[in-house]
Amino acid sequence: MSSAPRLLTLKPGTDVVKALADGARGGFVQASGELRGAEVRVVGDGAPMRSVPGRATLVSLSGPAEGPLTACLVRAKENSSEVVAGILLRGKVQEVHALVHAVGEVDAETADEARPAVPRGESWAAQAQAAIVEASEEEEDVGFPEPGDRIQHFAFGLCDVLGVDGERLRIRDVKGGGRVREISTTILTIEAPKLRDGFRVFRLSRGG
Repeated sequence: MSSAPRLLTLKPGTDVVKALADGARGGFVQASGELRGAEVRVVGDGAPMRSVPGRATLVSLSGPAEGPLTACLVRAKENSSEVVAGILLRGKVQEVHALVHAVGEVDAETADEARPAVPRGESWAAQAQAAIVEASEEEEDVGFPEPGDRIQHFAFGLCDVLGVDGERLRIRDVKGGGRVREISTTILTIEAPKLRDGFRVFRLSRGG
């Protein structure tokens, strides 16, 4: 890293991963701020993809601008805080500032020659990249609603998911007085979630 880092302020509402790839191309980034609707993948065999609904503090983020980007997020809960760390897959910018370090070809080659030879398949970077590829391949998987997600029910409309018990969901109307219900999903079709207002929203229709 031969020159002074430059400050990059990301535009609110953009995807942080894409914004850094476009705005800091070829550099190494360190960032912090606030995100909404982030998704993080923990590196490791069979590691799950974690969704962080709502707003979360981006305590730290670092890595090559084109990825993988390692992040640590903290989300406030009613009586505690939830910490999620891993490879950041996506997240909507609320307020993010990044330092971009320029990495020259000479610097990169010197670092490459200095580190010991490690089988590519066993390196951290290889595992991280594999996790991102695997996450992309699994995006078509439907999954199942979790507390903190939302559903679009064919009869009840938009509802918050309060709890999950097997194939039963405890839900609360977003509109209409906040009525709480318990429903079974055994006879319903659950469609893959879409990100809306920082929440994963699963559409539930008849005919499971």
